[in-house]
Amino acid sequence: MTENERRTTERVYFIAPCMIHIEGFEEDYNGDILNLSQHGAFIKPKRQLPEDLVGRNATLIIYDQDFHTISRIKADGKIVHENNLGIGFYMRSIDPKSFEQLNRVLAKENGRSRR
Repeated sequence: MTENERRTTERVYFIAPCMIHIEGFEEDYNGDILNLSQHGAFIKPKRQLPEDLVGRNATLIIYDQDFHTISRIKADGKIVHENNLGIGFYMRSIDPKSFEQLNRVLAKENGRSRR
């Protein structure tokens, strides 16, 4: 993925708990979303992740507790970046309900950042 492809959508600062299941590993990893876009997220894990994750398929679940009811966003994708701060996740597919929720979160956070 090129730098231009990584930046086709605006990222918003957004902190929320999440869980990521990485293909090839039995356990799930908890963490926090640090920023979010329509096509991806940057995740800070709660504990050390295995090495060499770039290119691995994964499922990400974001738990958003900022709304009146607890909702979640679930997306399938792959890990596209890793460093000592966390991992970058690219969303390849997302179900319609999660996509709607993601758009609500992004609209809300974009509104906050422009105030």
